[in-house]
Amino acid sequence: MTYRIPRLLAWYIGEGDSGLEVFLMPLPNGDPVVLRGIAALIWVAATEEPDPVATIAEATRQAREEIETHVLAYLDELVVGGLLELAAS
Repeated sequence: MTYRIPRLLAWYIGEGDSGLEVFLMPLPNGDPVVLRGIAALIWVAATEEPDPVATIAEATRQAREEIETHVLAYLDELVVGGLLELAAS
């Protein structure tokens, strides 16, 4: 599956004291969300890479089989929450 950033989502990727941070704000009046650590890494990988699970497996040095279910479940949560969209294949 491939993902994209929803049209009505403001976003900023930065570095905080604890590392990667992603600031998200559904427009016009959604609640702001901050993703940190692995959550931020998963969101960025989903928006930039064709296979975010492979990217996360490589970044965390874990076997794809060990993390795939968890990463895909989190990506589903992001889609349901309006913070990502499934891209047309």
